[in-house]
Amino acid sequence: MRLRKLRLLIYLSMLGTRFGRFEVDSSLFEPRYIALDSSHLSQWIRDSLSPSVEERKAAKTFEKWLERNGCLPLLTLHHISELCAYDDTQMVAQRLRFLHRQKLIAWISQNDSQPSIGGVTTILASEVQAAFQSPDADVETVLRLAAKGLIAVGTGEDLLGPDPHDWLDLIPVFATQNERAREIAALTHTDVIGTSKLTLRKLMNSSRKTGDKLEVSLEIMQGTFVQEIKASGDRRIDDPEILAQEFMAAVRAFGDANPGDAKSLVLAGLAEQGIEPSDLHLDMTVDEALELGVFFSRVRTVTQGKGMLWQELKKRVRKSNIPSAVVVGDVAKFLPTTVERKGSELNDMHLATLAPYADVTFVDKRMHHAFRQAFRKNKSLEEICNRVERASSYRDIPQIVDSL
Repeated sequence: MRLRKLRLLIYLSMLGTRFGRFEVDSSLFEPRYIALDSSHLSQWIRDSLSPSVEERKAAKTFEKWLERNGCLPLLTLHHISELCAYDDTQMVAQRLRFLHRQKLIAWISQNDSQPSIGGVTTILASEVQAAFQSPDADVETVLRLAAKGLIAVGTGEDLLGPDPHDWLDLIPVFATQNERAREIAALTHTDVIGTSKLTLRKLMNSSRKTGDKLEVSLEIMQGTFVQEIKASGDRRIDDPEILAQEFMAAVRAFGDANPGDAKSLVLAGLAEQGIEPSDLHLDMTVDEALELGVFFSRVRTVTQGKGMLWQELKKRVRKSNIPSAVVVGDVAKFLPTTVERKGSELNDMHLATLAPYADVTFVDKRMHHAFRQAFRKNKSLEEICNRVERASSYRDIPQIVDSL
């Protein structure tokens, strides 16, 4: 969806209770959900398996603190994906066995009859369902409704199933997802395109390049992408030239499939994301229109097969009353730029959507800065999120949480 948005933006620049889980009886046990950063989870597992007595002791101390204080690590499929993102199968198996041994753990649960762990799409699906059923609800009400049944609690075996090694079969799937994340980060966080701040009115009234002028512009842009990816893209991208070439081929195909004037091209691209003319106003910027398109695309993805009519969905579900969309939209504006745009940035943003649901969400330094800035700018964001903290190590988490 992000690449579809970028592809269009480039062409526009050519213009002027279930098994495996149980519900918690809050009268007996009121857990505090702690969303760990992926690095914290990896450090904790590493220390627990370390030959060093001191490091194993640190891991055990953390586990005892969790148990003593009624704190449960809250995991998502994105955590599992990052734990499995290694070529060393033996190391991945050790990590999975560690999770499998946990006596009590929490996770974002898919709303189906099978034991399964979900991620950002699961959260979005729950929020959209709540907003659809309560169209007059504000974002805080949607949050409260979506949270019901979203978090599962059980053992590590409940989470991963009887044999944790079954997850090893998904390593190639996770590897493909991570490779795709690196490509998205490399292509979508660039300064190659300069039309995002233009209004739709100005764009639709401009002329469209054709022939040699268009081809020269596309060639220049492809070369610029190559240089950008080489300079700032994830170092694990094998061939920046092939990535840029394949992407620009899709851009050309989009243009060839949509002949006509500038206005028809703009509307065709937006229609691809589910946006109709009635959803737009001409003073919207290109970026605002495309962000709306990304939101619509995500909503369509999580509601497929659920019997919700698209026109009715658009009437009832607004981006401003979907908690995860509010978090992503506000926080992304303040993320500091980095020398290397790593694919893990996408996972970091996915994990940020836990902030309204976990009691404490731990993020890295860059994401923590973005949250602080976003909280200052938008007080309503702060009202739907719980604590967002950063820690250099999982060992620091008990002191931070105890001080809150």
